[in-house]
Amino acid sequence: MLPTSIRGVSRLPPAAASARLPVIFSPAYDCPEATSYPSTRKQAVVRRRLDEPDFSGRCEFIEGTPATAEQLALCHDPAYIRAVLDGAPQHLAESQGFDWSPAFARSVLAVNGGHLAACRLALERGLVLHLASGAHHARRESGFGFCTFNYLVWCPLALMNEARIARVLIVDLDTHQGDGAWLLTRKDRRFRCFDISGSSMGVPPHHEADGDYWLVGRDDFSREYFECLDPLPDVLDCFKPDLVEYQAGMDCYASDPMAHGVGLNRDGLRRRDRRVIRECRQRNIPTVVNLAGGYTTLDEVAELHLGTVCACLDAMHQRTNPPLDRKPHPV
Repeated sequence: MLPTSIRGVSRLPPAAASARLPVIFSPAYDCPEATSYPSTRKQAVVRRRLDEPDFSGRCEFIEGTPATAEQLALCHDPAYIRAVLDGAPQHLAESQGFDWSPAFARSVLAVNGGHLAACRLALERGLVLHLASGAHHARRESGFGFCTFNYLVWCPLALMNEARIARVLIVDLDTHQGDGAWLLTRKDRRFRCFDISGSSMGVPPHHEADGDYWLVGRDDFSREYFECLDPLPDVLDCFKPDLVEYQAGMDCYASDPMAHGVGLNRDGLRRRDRRVIRECRQRNIPTVVNLAGGYTTLDEVAELHLGTVCACLDAMHQRTNPPLDRKPHPV
């Protein structure tokens, strides 16, 4: 059965309880006092929308355990971690651009712990949605670009230390390049980044960066964007990751302020999400999907992110894999 459109979001047939999409979220993620941007508020809006009839019974909501300082130290400097948790020195605690508060510190720990829970669950269930954003710009000794701690890096490192996985592919389709992830992993051959951006913010120059990095031009954005996406199946087949972390950013939407008038339309975003998730599902690769960027109004960005939810549900409806029993590939 083909899904029918409802407000630009797919309506899917009812799912069996065993086919529900695991969704990681905690109310602690919501921290409106940190910024006027929707970055720390949109997750809760998306979560509320998932209680609507269109999604009722299709998702299984799970809350992770807050991350610890010891876990964060897998890729971050202890002095920076202390600053974020304690609020001092202020310039370091707020180096990512957020206003610090005790609630913000709790929010950051909840989000990071949630991502670790999402990664663990993906190894068992195959596909997990994490209602989170803000990781790929964070450096070892500071935050940057509204990203505090880089859970795209430290969470896989935790699983590698447990011998659960050996290789990780970060598919970063936020409009800003994941320069923090690149800085933290560029000398670690267990990681690979597949990154398509519409902004020059990031690793300069793109063509000299390790991994797969593309900067999409402005003349024919949609055509060039999907041409950049074409090599993804070959990357999956050659690198053979044990885990994929997919940053399904909505800031490459043409009406997003970060896109500056050039980007994908809603159909293009849905097409992109379905393609990435389908390629991973077809190969039975455990995948965590993150919301990532998006800076239009709260209602509009939530609607766009619901398209990603539908892409996940669509993939589960089309292909339901048995529980995974994967052994890490040797590096």
